[in-house]
Amino acid sequence: MLNDSDFAAPGGSLPRRERERIARRAEMLDAARSVLAERGFVGATLEEIAARAEYGKGTLYNYFPGGKEEILFAIFEGIYDDLVSIIDASFPPSDPETWKQSARTWFRGFIASCFAYYERHQDLFLILAKEAHRHCFSEDGERMAFFLGQRARATEALAVHVQCAIDAGAMRPFPARAVADMLFGNINGLQMHRALEHRRDEDCAMSSADFLSSFLFDGLLPAQEQS
Repeated sequence: MLNDSDFAAPGGSLPRRERERIARRAEMLDAARSVLAERGFVGATLEEIAARAEYGKGTLYNYFPGGKEEILFAIFEGIYDDLVSIIDASFPPSDPETWKQSARTWFRGFIASCFAYYERHQDLFLILAKEAHRHCFSEDGERMAFFLGQRARATEALAVHVQCAIDAGAMRPFPARAVADMLFGNINGLQMHRALEHRRDEDCAMSSADFLSSFLFDGLLPAQEQS
């Protein structure tokens, strides 16, 4: 599972100056996430973010010329980088027979990992969800495309594994992209409900993972009516 500092880890093969730049940028984003979680997007200021990161405001602008909104977009991009990494880690490369035997366990583990990730960032999650909703319904096509594109790349990454489960006969042959989109929608919806109720209950998160994995593989029909 990823840690808070994993959004932009410096690469050891890069020149020292570039590694230092990446590290400074990561420190600024760490500070921004902390300030946003405490103040909200409207209440957060560049001055406080810069002070929290222990850099000057001018230095912050050198890294994020677009100011607070550019920082918001960078945080979103980092979160979806993490979600794609969670997807990749949840489904090891396997043959069809292993997929058939393990699909339910792997999808349940993926769902649980998503809930655990959101749980660690619950305060920030609510703010980001609100801002994503605002921008997705914005008249600014570029902003809308950015947020929809972030969701799309995670959905497409998950759809690859949904298709593997379908091909192995572990899941009904629905369109893989639609299944992946539905699963993400349900994960986000349940987490939003928990966050709005200020619930931080690991057992509840795990029962939600059990519910969604059962719903994914068994549907709503009683067992005797399933074909």
